[in-house]
Amino acid sequence: MELVIEKVARLLNRAGVTWAAGASWMLKQYGIVQTARDFDVLVALPDFPKVHEELLKLGYGRPGETKNPYLTKHFTTYEIDGVDLDVMAGFTISHEAGAHEFPFDAAHVTGRVQVGEQEVPLSAPEDWLVLYLLMGPDREPKVQALEAYFREKGIAHPQLLSQALEQDLPESIRARVNALFSACQAF
Repeated sequence: MELVIEKVARLLNRAGVTWAAGASWMLKQYGIVQTARDFDVLVALPDFPKVHEELLKLGYGRPGETKNPYLTKHFTTYEIDGVDLDVMAGFTISHEAGAHEFPFDAAHVTGRVQVGEQEVPLSAPEDWLVLYLLMGPDREPKVQALEAYFREKGIAHPQLLSQALEQDLPESIRARVNALFSACQAF
């Protein structure tokens, strides 16, 4: 998988698009989880057509399977050297209070790691706390790992959580994020 990640990073970095690794691979880079089974890429919505064109140079792309609660505007799975890569732009999750569209752009790239000779941008753990909370109870282990990480390290990008709280969110998620803010400010 690392060789594919390096190829993808080289291509997207040269293309000059806004992108970042997300989900469990990103969490692993921050030491929040121990394993990652896949590599998910977030792309700024206006950059998706260019990203799609570039990734087709490396492999085959097919529309990803979308099912409720996901309303993502662009979700494509690419097969590159036998590795599946999920790419999302306009990542949106519906919930009982409406829909949460993750406004991914350069402000949501908060870290970078080296993979081979390429730099891989990382999306913010703060954003993934809200996204995993919206994904439902089966993501609770990742939510708890993120909460433990923030309690230990602090919230490095509180503005991202504040931005998420400005959108429609279920009251239970809003309360959980606010409780984390309170717990982390106690340090």
